[in-house]
Amino acid sequence: MARCFASVADRTTLLREAATQAYATWTTVTLLEQDQGDTMSLSGLPINPRWINEADSLAFLTTHRSAFFAGRTMGEGILIARLPSPHPSLVRWSAPLFLTVDLSSFGISLGHQTTQSFVACMTPELRRLLCQHGERRLAGLEATLNFGGLQHKPDLISAATDSVGTVGINHTSGSILDLSWTAGSLKVDHDKLTLVYGQDVSALQLLSGAVEAPREMQPLYGALSAAVSSVERVTPPARVSASLERYTAGFDPDRRMVLPDGSVVREETSERRGGDVLAAVKPKVA
Repeated sequence: MARCFASVADRTTLLREAATQAYATWTTVTLLEQDQGDTMSLSGLPINPRWINEADSLAFLTTHRSAFFAGRTMGEGILIARLPSPHPSLVRWSAPLFLTVDLSSFGISLGHQTTQSFVACMTPELRRLLCQHGERRLAGLEATLNFGGLQHKPDLISAATDSVGTVGINHTSGSILDLSWTAGSLKVDHDKLTLVYGQDVSALQLLSGAVEAPREMQPLYGALSAAVSSVERVTPPARVSASLERYTAGFDPDRRMVLPDGSVVREETSERRGGDVLAAVKPKVA
């Protein structure tokens, strides 16, 4: 009985820590992004919500890197997948998949840095690797001179040899000079997975929605869903209606310009403008 209570307590503690860490990463990155103004955000919101709206999955990672010629990066985090829903306004997220990061490097490296990373996976490739192989192997050139602050970085390594279609923002503290060859992995943390969900739960089950999302993650899910709901959805015209509009109105409805905030401005063609001028000067026939 005591072991059962201890297991429940450990499960709750792990979920709370993971949720708190992920939400802290989200809050820190969004607040810093907001301070940068609109120059780094197409929508005027803290993080471009289209990343979240169009992402297959999202990762929240915290890593610590120490280097003196040889370097080591270790960390942990979670990955959540966007689940299908009957309506675009209904946003659903999977239960968190626990991850570990372990990278080693050798080159011109000096310093220590802690990094909070928000990563949007725009393709299902990372999710596929984690579900099928339990890890993603990484290798590539790490090149950075960083003294802390906000950093746009698409992957865990600056120039990875392969890409899984990710975009990301880091908040770093500490200083580091790094020009090195880096290799390692992003792995599923099976120990935490077993402790939180049991031995029979796989990464595929978690990321496909077969496991109910824990209530500890709801604050994070709510913040992400709010960002998704801010995306303005513009439905393109049907081809038939577009043809009719070209015929009756005299201009092509497909000639549209999308503004940075997502709104659409219709651009009239020169033929339409010329027609208006001709109509204005055309003499009336008695």
